[in-house]
Amino acid sequence: MLLSELYQKSNDKRRFLQRVDLALQTLKDQERKIIELRYGLTGKEPMTLQQIGTLFDLSRERIRQLEARALRKLRHPSRLNRIRDLL
Repeated sequence: MLLSELYQKSNDKRRFLQRVDLALQTLKDQERKIIELRYGLTGKEPMTLQQIGTLFDLSRERIRQLEARALRKLRHPSRLNRIRDLL
């Protein structure tokens, strides 16, 4: 299920956003920023790998790798427990 779908189904939007932020805080700064930009969590339109790569002066492939690593971390059981009740 997409984050936007979970947000729409959530009864308590503020709490939902707090939980997402809490989960993102467990990432390194660079990983967090990449996820925020990639999925539009900053209130702006989601960015492409190429656009994010330009911002960070990294290749699109390196951004893809960092995004994948961050998503793996977020899927880890210890981090999932922080947002489990939203799923």
